[in-house]
Amino acid sequence: MVEELSYSFVQSNMAYKSEELLSDAMAPLLIEFSELFEAPTRLPPPHSHDHRIPLQPGAGPICVCPYRSPHFHKQEIECLVKEMLSQGSVLALPNFQLLFVVECDASGNGLGAVLMQEQRPIAYFSTALNGKRLLLSTYEKELMALVLTVKKWRPYLLGHHFVVQTNQRNLKFLWEQQIMTEPQQKWLLKLMGYDFSIEFKRGKNNMAANALSRNDTRGEFNAVSSPLPQWLESIKVENQSHPELQRIHHLHEQGEAIGP
Repeated sequence: MVEELSYSFVQSNMAYKSEELLSDAMAPLLIEFSELFEAPTRLPPPHSHDHRIPLQPGAGPICVCPYRSPHFHKQEIECLVKEMLSQGSVLALPNFQLLFVVECDASGNGLGAVLMQEQRPIAYFSTALNGKRLLLSTYEKELMALVLTVKKWRPYLLGHHFVVQTNQRNLKFLWEQQIMTEPQQKWLLKLMGYDFSIEFKRGKNNMAANALSRNDTRGEFNAVSSPLPQWLESIKVENQSHPELQRIHHLHEQGEAIGP
């Protein structure tokens, strides 16, 4: 027991002496570089080499969106929008004392619309295009989306002033344009009796109706083939074995004139 106590005493004494020697050696360094341990009060000084991304002379700021989603992310976002709009928990009840707003949009193969009040959705509508309707122009598709949307929500809109928001700028002047085709005349007749105004809204701001108007993306498999005629191989063989053709090749290599 005495030996253990004496050993621990000697060991602690040696540790104390080593710490004392270490502190004596580090003290001048700590005093010399004391600024390193102080809280910074100013910006760091300029260095000879600053890490940065060099730009081309005269280059302006990059005009792009701060966040860009890949195609599959965009498709998933559109599916989530459809799912959220179909849930009763996010659909508000209509108030006929407030202004109804209809957002409608048409894509290459579908139509979509949202009925809202005070930026809250009340109902949504989407349908796919098929047959001859796929061949309609963009203006005609947007006009058809407007007519079908107003017709579907007739109980809400008839007898009340409402606003239609679309990303087709020409529809803003719908009643001032000259109607040329028979389908346009038929669709305009269905809008008679409604009190509404049309506002232009950019497609990137009309996200809900834009998402409803697009069908889910489906994968496609396309095979690319390149036919290779067999007579090319026979010509190559004949070109290497025919005596007359060999003579012409020899004259060509010698630089002599070739002709009849």
